[in-house]
Amino acid sequence: MKEQQLYKQIIDYLNSCGFFVWRASVGRRGKYRHGKPGQGDIIGVTPNGKHIEIECKKPEGKLSAVQIEHKGEVEKRKGLYLVVDSFKEIIDLITFRPDVFLY
Repeated sequence: MKEQQLYKQIIDYLNSCGFFVWRASVGRRGKYRHGKPGQGDIIGVTPNGKHIEIECKKPEGKLSAVQIEHKGEVEKRKGLYLVVDSFKEIIDLITFRPDVFLY
């Protein structure tokens, strides 16, 4: 599965479950930057108002130093920064660990 397909599956599913999420990107257009280095591929809000970021990696993928730092900053402020390598991981979290999104 291509990354774009995975993003779309996750975004469509979470939005159907009451989340408000979207695809985020980091880059530069001319002298202007958009996004924040290290941010997740998908950003949004859980149904109870908690900030969430989801980084999609290939199974063998690892977070970069900038992503690890950003993850720490998000979690320090009680936000969620999830790293997943499949749509099934999101389904399993919603099904078997709903507490992850509630507190």
